Amino acid sequence: MNRILNVSPGPTSLPYNVFKNIQINMNSRFINGKSPLEMSHRSNEFLYLLKNIKYKLRNFMDIPSNYSILFTHGGASAQFSSIMYNLRNYNKALYITSGLWSQKAYNETQKFVINADKMNIFDYHYDKKNNKLKNYDYIYFCNNETVDGIELNKNTIPYPVRTHDDCLIISDMCSSFGQRIINWKDFDIVFASTSKNMGIAGTNILIINNELLNKLPNNNTIPSILDWKLNYNTDSLYNTPCVFNFYVLNEMLEYYINQGTIYDFDKLTNEKGNIIYDVLDNHNILTPIVDNKKLRSNISIPFKFNNFFHFNYSVQNYKFLKYCEENDIIGLKTDIPFDNEVPPLRINLYNHLSLEDTKHIAQIIKNYK
Repeated sequence: MNRILNVSPGPTSLPYNVFKNIQINMNSRFINGKSPLEMSHRSNEFLYLLKNIKYKLRNFMDIPSNYSILFTHGGASAQFSSIMYNLRNYNKALYITSGLWSQKAYNETQKFVINADKMNIFDYHYDKKNNKLKNYDYIYFCNNETVDGIELNKNTIPYPVRTHDDCLIISDMCSSFGQRIINWKDFDIVFASTSKNMGIAGTNILIINNELLNKLPNNNTIPSILDWKLNYNTDSLYNTPCVFNFYVLNEMLEYYINQGTIYDFDKLTNEKGNIIYDVLDNHNILTPIVDNKKLRSNISIPFKFNNFFHFNYSVQNYKFLKYCEENDIIGLKTDIPFDNEVPPLRINLYNHLSLEDTKHIAQIIKNYK
């Protein structure tokens, strides 16, 4: 039986070896006679697991000691509100919008009393070059937009930078965390849900500069689940976490560390993206949606039919998706319930897809006529 290759934006597949290990451990009741689904978050086994995860995460992602690792509830979307509550003394914010997820984060600011400006990535870089930016308290951006296929990184459009020494830089890195090198001194807060490269849905990883964390006041008006300081003081255990999610995260990190470093995965991400774009740029029927090569994501690649406006879109979709499924590729089409636009076809090249997997996907697409 051929292995199915899942290119969905998430939740997505686990690496094959990780999946097999989970199967074995689930059946063997490997921790004192308990399966990972039966472990208490107050048990010594889990506390050891949590400590081990932090050690491995810091090692793999090269996180310096002056940053704390928190695990929060509500996925990454909960952090859109958490930022508003925890940084309520930071009154002037700039949200760089490059796609759907940065726009959703900005939309959340409109529910709070905060002076939040919105600027698209092109205007931001123009104003930065011409010294027109205001002195913002913090700048927020999403470094990889899974729907729009736009990525900001050192190889394309650079990350936003501080407008002054006290300006905070905050980034949603859900779909790139574990694939991209992070120069930590340039960031104060980075967060990422675990449903892309870190396992399964249910937990959010938040990494925060200790200097900022220490400045945050103890504030009993913040909803407890959204309170970073309370989360830190309780070692991310104020409320029952998704225990099984942590077990999977530990398995993922063990797999990554055995495979290489974050620098290896960063390089591999570029190689995989280039393989897919090479096929799409030269295809007779299909073409990438993002024309500007400086903006193209090597992680999330939306594409369309060249004759999109002339023929029946749904028929073309059906034929292409059926062809891909017959060749063991799934996840190319994902409906988005909170977006009125017709969603594009997408290939998401997360870490579970190897270079060989990517070459196979590219060949299948190339052969489509």
